[in-house]
Amino acid sequence: MWIPDIIAFVPRSVKVAAVEHFGPGKRKKVFVRDRRIAVFNDTGKFYAVDDSCTHVGGSLSEGLCEDGIITCPWHSAQFRLSDGRGIGEHAYRSLVTYPISVKNGVVEVEIGDLI
Repeated sequence: MWIPDIIAFVPRSVKVAAVEHFGPGKRKKVFVRDRRIAVFNDTGKFYAVDDSCTHVGGSLSEGLCEDGIITCPWHSAQFRLSDGRGIGEHAYRSLVTYPISVKNGVVEVEIGDLI
């Protein structure tokens, strides 16, 4: 039996919200299997990152989001939304980031093989 060396990867996405209901400053938590993903609209640009802070696991979707930086509500660890990079002493490692798009007026997060 022949088994291919490379298996094609087909990106999959999860619908988050209609753009008209997800204005600047809004955020939403999305659950995909065992993952919590935080989705933000920061001044009209959409971002998606793991919702768990790398410090102690606080929900980042409940934190302050300003100028492309999310601050954990538990111990003030900060992360850049653009690449997940931690800023300061409490951000032990970077967050996983997810590609995000708007299709037919709906914000979607590409979650790959998490489904």
